[in-house]
Amino acid sequence: MQQRKPDFPRVCPATSERAAPLVSVVILSWNSGGYLRSCIDRVLDQTYQNVEIILVDNASADGSIERIASEYPSLKLIRNRENRGFAVGMNQGISASRGEYVLLLNADAYLSATFVEESVSSVEKRSDQKIGMLAGKVYRLSSDLEPTGHINSVGLFLLRRFAYVNSRNVDAEELVFGPAGCCPFLKRDMLEDVRLSRTEYFDEQYFAIGEDLDLWFRAQLRGWQCLYCPDVVAWHVHSASLAGRVRLFQKPPFFRRHALKNRYLTIIKDVPLGLLVSLAPWVLLAELGLLFYVVFREPRTLPSLLLAWKDVVSLLPGTLAKRRAIQSGRQVSIAYLRGFFVGT
Repeated sequence: MQQRKPDFPRVCPATSERAAPLVSVVILSWNSGGYLRSCIDRVLDQTYQNVEIILVDNASADGSIERIASEYPSLKLIRNRENRGFAVGMNQGISASRGEYVLLLNADAYLSATFVEESVSSVEKRSDQKIGMLAGKVYRLSSDLEPTGHINSVGLFLLRRFAYVNSRNVDAEELVFGPAGCCPFLKRDMLEDVRLSRTEYFDEQYFAIGEDLDLWFRAQLRGWQCLYCPDVVAWHVHSASLAGRVRLFQKPPFFRRHALKNRYLTIIKDVPLGLLVSLAPWVLLAELGLLFYVVFREPRTLPSLLLAWKDVVSLLPGTLAKRRAIQSGRQVSIAYLRGFFVGT
């Protein structure tokens, strides 16, 4: 049965005097058959026309890729024989892309008709600023693809215990730490500037969960800014590939392990020493709280936590080497970075 296309409201298009640069849309799918066709249709319906679509499939077993390959023969399709994770899959798509801008899109994320046009216009008219990332306003989408009025994400900041938090600002443009991971609009120059190796933009040790935080942090360290633009609108089901299990303790043990491990790796790699010292009390309290909760309230997560610690120890030499390279390229002050940490 053909998937019903969501009837999302349209946003007034922007205009640009410059010849339209190519925008590469990289969609990553893993058993996303219930959402993928509508996701692609929303990209094809964009008011902005100079777009290429690259679909990366991580060994889906639901027959979705066979159907998509037949229905959309013009798509550039990369098929993996095994699930190689979010980081590797997106890296494959970025490496295969040609655009001056790259939009990374989850298969359960849906764009307003002017998402790309508004994004390009917002970045292009700020050519005097070092804008490398653009964050939009992301609404929650129900599992049956019904738009809701609930805002899922706007521009992101960080809590001092090292976790994402939405900006309190919803309606005005502002500089933020990073965009939502479901539909970040990125400048190619930024991606090339912060990559870890020739084709490694996301750290491939992460597999999935938290790889976006690492990339945004590395970009901020290099002086790249993220602009939140409320006219750039999308909808997101959120964790559709994991049946809507959003919270850490709802996820399967494999993903809990990676989520915990990746947080430690990001702190070790990306946080300058002076900033780490000032954040240490909140980070340590968060760790003690996590350990207490896991031991006494969520014991089934204890194996995942222990395995995460084991992973960090085994990856520590390589992680410290990455830290030296990342920190040697830092171009912003500790005070500047501290400004992205809010609340408790």
